[in-house]
Amino acid sequence: MQCSHLLTFVTLFRCFDMPPSTPRLSYSIQDAFRLRRQYRDKITDLQQFIDDREDEMEELQERMIRQEEICEQARNVDQNLYERQLRYLKILQKQLKKVTAKLLQLTIELRKVRQLRERRLRMIGEQARWSFSISRYHQQKRVWREQTTMTWHMGALHCSKIRQ
Repeated sequence: MQCSHLLTFVTLFRCFDMPPSTPRLSYSIQDAFRLRRQYRDKITDLQQFIDDREDEMEELQERMIRQEEICEQARNVDQNLYERQLRYLKILQKQLKKVTAKLLQLTIELRKVRQLRERRLRMIGEQARWSFSISRYHQQKRVWREQTTMTWHMGALHCSKIRQ
């Protein structure tokens, strides 16, 4: 009589102790690689843009130096020409300031993108570790349940042999 109660308990234990389904991660490994490629492409584009602006800045500086030389020569020749060249030089200086400001802004944006990429990759890595830990826990729980069930069955078998 005790064995039948034991078998009923084991049956109920198996029916109601089902492991909850493991929630899907919000990021998969493919998503991580896709994000990594996107950030790498964006960083490459920004770096190329910054390099182009630096080249423009160097060209503007060279033009400005040439313009200053022309201004010096023109001062000796014609005061009117000197004033025109001086206005052109001021325009070049304004353009140089704009390019420098844009370069600074892009450098800051590049730093932010890199930090965001590092933060995302770190977050994805942590989620992957948690997912692995959760799945290992459920796998171990299943093994323990099977071992416990096997022990109960062996006990029930032993009880039935004793009754005989």
